[in-house]
Amino acid sequence: MFNPSEAPFGSKTFTAGVKAGYFTPTHIIGFFSGIQSTRYNYYMGSEHGAIQKLSYLEIPFGAEILAGPYRRTKFYIEPAVSLCFVTAASFDNYSNRPDFYPSGNNKSECAPVVVKPSLGAGFHFSAGAHCAINIGVQVSATVTNTYKPSEYVPEQNSHLTGALQLAFEYHLKDIRRGKDAPPNHYRGPH
Repeated sequence: MFNPSEAPFGSKTFTAGVKAGYFTPTHIIGFFSGIQSTRYNYYMGSEHGAIQKLSYLEIPFGAEILAGPYRRTKFYIEPAVSLCFVTAASFDNYSNRPDFYPSGNNKSECAPVVVKPSLGAGFHFSAGAHCAINIGVQVSATVTNTYKPSEYVPEQNSHLTGALQLAFEYHLKDIRRGKDAPPNHYRGPH
């Protein structure tokens, strides 16, 4: 009757947070973790006539891999897995159909923890000796159920999300490469 995997129309989806990690000396691969707050609004469409609002506290674990021939611009791939702890959930039923899932706070009917792998990709721009900017896209999918099974929800339920990514990085060590690198510094591939 109500399955988020059938019509996962995400709208006004927003994630913000901070991450900390370590890059190898070659600055090709790094590992990170952090904390993020994510808000999902799923418009179920005219057939379902409802909006599911979900808020999560996310703990991501991932890697950032850089590649490319240019000193100041690299292509990045960012695989990660997040543990998502539900902090709030509400369902707004505007269909006025009594057989539909009722409106109200439905946090108790959501799984308390969701596992969400993701894959981001885009461009990594060097912005000086210690700063970088990432601009790209990210696709994520929950591999565990969003909801506890009930009379309204099938046993298997999950959702898929696509998003634009914008990240600002600050590095403790100098990240300049090639001709831009200072003397006696790892210069990397040119």
